[in-house]
Amino acid sequence: MSPIPGAGIGSSSGGAGSAIGRGSAWLLQTLAAEGQSQHGFRAAGVRTECELIRLEAWLRFEGQPAFGWIEPLRDAIAASADSGSLGLFPNGPEELDSALEAYFALRLAGDQPGTERMVRLRDRILALGGIQGASPRMRLVLSLFGLYPKQYVPRLPIELFLGRGEAGKLAAWAAPIAVPIALLQDEGRVRHPGFDLKELERPGAEWNLSAGSPGLLYSLAEKGGKLLPGPVRERARARAREWIRERAE
Repeated sequence: MSPIPGAGIGSSSGGAGSAIGRGSAWLLQTLAAEGQSQHGFRAAGVRTECELIRLEAWLRFEGQPAFGWIEPLRDAIAASADSGSLGLFPNGPEELDSALEAYFALRLAGDQPGTERMVRLRDRILALGGIQGASPRMRLVLSLFGLYPKQYVPRLPIELFLGRGEAGKLAAWAAPIAVPIALLQDEGRVRHPGFDLKELERPGAEWNLSAGSPGLLYSLAEKGGKLLPGPVRERARARAREWIRERAE
């Protein structure tokens, strides 16, 4: 069912694999302690499952050992999509980014766009504004897989992490996402999954960058970063890699 090479591989090695393994074990223990299914979250939100599927897909595209998470995580996301539980909180309204994440994760897991579930999810995404209305974070994520036009994706400037303490000023949940994405974006690394998301484009909706404005600080850093010499940019990349390694060990 999965189109991703290496599906079913259940182990990994190295610092990143060890860190991910410990994190996933803690997550499953926490869910079990709260009476949740081993492979499912509470009714609201499946973003963590979606993020893990994206991680697994990226590792496989990179030729790295995978973890065998695709099928169980896909089942949890599919259940939430079927029940309409794609809001940010229990019983909350459906939210565009959550629906986009679920759709993308299911596509990575092998679901085809013509199935009944995916057609329903597509129609809900279009009703919420289509892929053109994705948040800056979701645009960045999709762009790493070549699925969002670059001209409408805000740049997350690697130069923000030149200072050793800069990443620590981000929210605890944001830094582990922002630093790797900034590094991948700066290096121009894209791993195309072999499909597009044209069916999520809402007819008549405009593509623009303003709807995904990343804020004044990022705008200034983006403009300034383009003027920085290569060695300065490389120091920023090195600092970002160091920050990631420190937290993966």
